[in-house]
Amino acid sequence: MHKDRQYGSKEIEPPQREPKTYTAYKYCLQLFAENCPKTYLQDVVREDLLAFIRKLHDMGCGPRTALPAEVLGLSGQESTFGKSQIADGANNFFGLHGSGTGTYTTTGGKTVASFPAATGFLSSGQSFVNQFGSLVRGQTDPGAFAKKLVPGFNPANTAKGGNPGFVKAVTGAIKAVMDRINCLQSQEKIAKLRDIMRSLFLTLLMISGSTILSAQQKQEITRREARQLVIAVLESNGYDIKSHKLDVEDEADRADFPGYFLFTAYTDSPNLLLSIGGYAISRNTADIWDWINCVNFRTRTVRALQKRLRRKMNLSAQDYSRLGKQRTFCLDPSQ
Repeated sequence: MHKDRQYGSKEIEPPQREPKTYTAYKYCLQLFAENCPKTYLQDVVREDLLAFIRKLHDMGCGPRTALPAEVLGLSGQESTFGKSQIADGANNFFGLHGSGTGTYTTTGGKTVASFPAATGFLSSGQSFVNQFGSLVRGQTDPGAFAKKLVPGFNPANTAKGGNPGFVKAVTGAIKAVMDRINCLQSQEKIAKLRDIMRSLFLTLLMISGSTILSAQQKQEITRREARQLVIAVLESNGYDIKSHKLDVEDEADRADFPGYFLFTAYTDSPNLLLSIGGYAISRNTADIWDWINCVNFRTRTVRALQKRLRRKMNLSAQDYSRLGKQRTFCLDPSQ
């Protein structure tokens, strides 16, 4: 790249796509980076990509494709695309209770299986295939794959501790991942992947370097207040917030989510700790989002709590109108 290029120049402006697409880009690249010995992007060659394909093939993919888009999509949904405490601390991308090399206890007291850091995704993926592969074997359609996981993997019912939006969410995650990894099928498309990787890298640089909070805006909600908003969303969606099976986990602050508290919610079941949502709460507006699908929650209970919090912060309607438009993970302003 020439030295006189600027991140904001039209010459290198990245294409605008749906938030799910950028999330899938980043997740797939993260998995590739963890399994590729190369340090620099320019050193990546076709053989590295094929080696990655062969390694993932051991997870049981059929001849339709050497990369398990369905498994990657499902793991993205269950681990909030690798950002959850369980994925980070236990290398468990499916919320599995058993078949690990050890155990990991969440801050909410729920125990899940842990897997070796060096092979975490592959090991947890193989464990998923061993336990639930019979439910989805032979399914090549994303929607059909997701439906076959109900109720064996996720009951998709609030009363039974499942996620009622499970099928839709997993189908969308699979399609987003599938669009990205299909470009590994030919040398020409591999070259395109490298261009996408470069564009994504520049996009992430711009996102992480963007200024989200106004220098004058000093008042913020607390993490405890952000957690109350998550609880309000779960209660509005029909979950029993007093149930011992419910677990809302604090997630670490992240540079790519400046100005947000992050949480992941789960319900416990005999075999799995089921993800029921990844939540991002703005510290300076009290907006709460399902960050994977870029959905802003506005139920009556949530709005009432937000109104009290904004009054406490002395946040005027004018300031909220300005700050509420700044969403790090919603790159398409129409969303």
